[in-house]
Amino acid sequence: MDQNIEKIVDVLDELYKSLDSVRDDTIKNLGEEKALHISNYHADNCIDLIVTWIPSQYKDKESNNMVFMQFTRMFKELYWLQFLFLAGNYPLIYRNLRYLLEMMAQAYYVDLKYHRLNIDEKFEKIKDLEREFYGWNLIEHILTKICETNISESNRESLIDNSHNIWKYYLNKHVHPSSIQMERDLFDEEDLYSSLVTDTFIKKCADDALTTIDYVLDLIYAIIFSSYPRIGDSLLHDKFINKWKFHSPVTMKLVCECKEHT
Repeated sequence: MDQNIEKIVDVLDELYKSLDSVRDDTIKNLGEEKALHISNYHADNCIDLIVTWIPSQYKDKESNNMVFMQFTRMFKELYWLQFLFLAGNYPLIYRNLRYLLEMMAQAYYVDLKYHRLNIDEKFEKIKDLEREFYGWNLIEHILTKICETNISESNRESLIDNSHNIWKYYLNKHVHPSSIQMERDLFDEEDLYSSLVTDTFIKKCADDALTTIDYVLDLIYAIIFSSYPRIGDSLLHDKFINKWKFHSPVTMKLVCECKEHT
């Protein structure tokens, strides 16, 4: 290795060495299953959906839409979420989750409204959408569309209310400058200071992050299964269906009620 490169690598290794202890604290305090939940559950789901479930039920032309294209980007993002979680950088997790949810809602909207257009033409429509229809208004519109035929009105209202709270109090509060990261009733004094100035394992923050990750990705799975309803059988016969029931209840309810209506 070139000496200059080796010197830079050594500096970088030393700079990020502290993350090793955060990772170890996370695994020790949460256990392997929770600590690696993002990669072992969500990333594995992503692989199943992209590589097996969707291609087995849809031809290339049918699967070649904005939802599929944007969802393929999720795999990389999930491994970054896993890294951020093990590094104790909880605020960045929320910022990425908002990005992913809005990206998938945007893709679903364009596929639904402009289904006859090709991918390049849909990208042009997304440029317009970015300026005109975004944020919670877009998310609420998409959730209403997904739920209107398969979920009862009371359950739909509850889902939208819960999703709005997640959007407002977790995702948005970490995208824009907000006092929520400095709320003293959320942490003890030591945790508060540590969370603001360095990456540190904090159990409450880790548990909240995992709950929010499951919730947001559950909404994204609902978008996927609404776009590709024929893959519902793959989910219902999946050997890990109990994990889906626990971690992704919205998607399970959507798929089960859709089956009842067919």
